[in-house]
Amino acid sequence: MSRTTFFTAADRRYEMFVLPYIASSLAHNADARVEVCLQDVGAFRSRNERALRILGECFGEDRILLRGAHWTGIPPNTVRFLETPEEITEFTYIGDVDILILEAVTDIHVDRMNRHGLPYSNEIRSGRRALSGLHFTRSDAYYPVTLPDGVDTRRDEELLYDLVTARGWGTPPKGMLRGVHGYHVSPQRSPLPALVRGKRTLDWGLSKPVHFTAYRELTCSPVWQRLVPYFDGQYRLLLGLMDVGVAQHHPEYRPDRDQVRSLLTNVDLIRSIVKGDVSPRPPSPSPQADEVRHMISELKAALSDLQEGARDMGDALEAAGQRAAVAEQRVIDTEQSARHQAELAALRARASVLESENEAAHGRAAELQRENEALRARASLLESEKEALRETVRALRSWHDKTRKQLGDARGRLSSAAN
Repeated sequence: MSRTTFFTAADRRYEMFVLPYIASSLAHNADARVEVCLQDVGAFRSRNERALRILGECFGEDRILLRGAHWTGIPPNTVRFLETPEEITEFTYIGDVDILILEAVTDIHVDRMNRHGLPYSNEIRSGRRALSGLHFTRSDAYYPVTLPDGVDTRRDEELLYDLVTARGWGTPPKGMLRGVHGYHVSPQRSPLPALVRGKRTLDWGLSKPVHFTAYRELTCSPVWQRLVPYFDGQYRLLLGLMDVGVAQHHPEYRPDRDQVRSLLTNVDLIRSIVKGDVSPRPPSPSPQADEVRHMISELKAALSDLQEGARDMGDALEAAGQRAAVAEQRVIDTEQSARHQAELAALRARASVLESENEAAHGRAAELQRENEALRARASLLESEKEALRETVRALRSWHDKTRKQLGDARGRLSSAAN
């Protein structure tokens, strides 16, 4: 049974944060459930059916609730303070949906509440009658929500202050921090600290070592890897910025090469950003698409290395073919010894290996077969010319099945043959 409810709200502009908020909150808080108020629950579920299924499989459907709320005439930031969770747990953590949660929350705030004799944990905003927007509370000390007379619902943090003090609770002492339990990936902040007209701006808070370790573990976890393809396009760009920012604070961090490349080479995504269309990607019509993507994610690193090798081999293969042709003509014209003919056969075999590697990476199986047949025909002709060459022809056939580990040796022998 859950001890704490993570309670938040997201209007349509902030729906891109809902999936990562749920995943990060539940991944680091085994004693919690998440409840999110949305403007159109049905539409959100339809767009994110696959991702929600993954979250349910990994964390349990009973720990996740998406629901509607009263939005009319209420600013989006205020909704979370006026709505009541459908399932009341011992504690409620009312927070920002754009924070990536990277630590356990409950015990931290319960300890603060005990030390300061308050039924909630928060901080007073400097110079204002306002509490911060991150409010951890004993549920029976906050619900049911009762609006005091004359309260202004347009200012969320001032409203929260009025709701708490109207119930007769005191205010936290100076120096008590609200505690941002992760990275605050707000579109209103910069990823790294910056100075604007001499004043330090708010940033995403990427410097804490404890959060860095949790972030690295989260993004490497199977559930996160399965979810990333379903994240909103704009949020995936924010993830790319976050990786760059984390690497600035933690030089030992190396961003996921394939994830960064997928952002930089996703033409459709870039075009949609330029056009201002950053809506979530539609669910795949194939029932097996989710599992296929999961398998592809697991094989991504190996496939990436193969693709890089195939691209590098393109030029090498063309050069090898040219050198082989020159060497072959030289042998025919000068009627050199059997040793030179054997070297020519080996040269052809190595060129064929290079070509077969390149064809395998690009799916050119048919062309590889034709090359193989041509190679065998040439080997047959060479075998009839000289007995010593037959051993080399058999070596040629075995070279065809050898791995690309011989690529370096092939290049060396190609160079030696050309000289």
